[in-house]
Amino acid sequence: MQTIIQRKNVLYPLLVMAAVSVIVLSGLGIAALTGLLPEARSDSALLSQSRVCASCGVIETVTPYQVKGSSSGVGAITGGAVGGLIGNTIGAGTGHVLAILAGAGGGAYAGNEVEKDMKKYKRYRITVRMNDGSTRVFHTPLASWRPGDHVRVSGDGLTAES
Repeated sequence: MQTIIQRKNVLYPLLVMAAVSVIVLSGLGIAALTGLLPEARSDSALLSQSRVCASCGVIETVTPYQVKGSSSGVGAITGGAVGGLIGNTIGAGTGHVLAILAGAGGGAYAGNEVEKDMKKYKRYRITVRMNDGSTRVFHTPLASWRPGDHVRVSGDGLTAES
């Protein structure tokens, strides 16, 4: 008697793993091409740009404001004299002396403030967003900068980024 052993059609394990790998990798390739997989991005490009120019940034705001001028003392002297003369016309006796002193003091203060106000000038507050994300503020008498300008900080001032 002769025994016949039949062999079943069984795929070898390595062939099965190869087939599964091809299917999985093909699926990933299709997903990547169609945009179903998120892209991996590195921040090294941003880091290298900020390393290239650590003192560079973009102007965010340019805000004008008024600054009172300095006093030379002429306004205080003139105001004090005028206030003293006005105070001289008020009262009698001790009240008369107090009126002169109050008029001179008040006139000196008012005259000083008027002189400062007459010498006021305009300045600009410039806010710069630096490449590293920080914010710096500069004050300048010139209105030559606009929001969106790319600048480089040099000392306490700004220069155009080249």
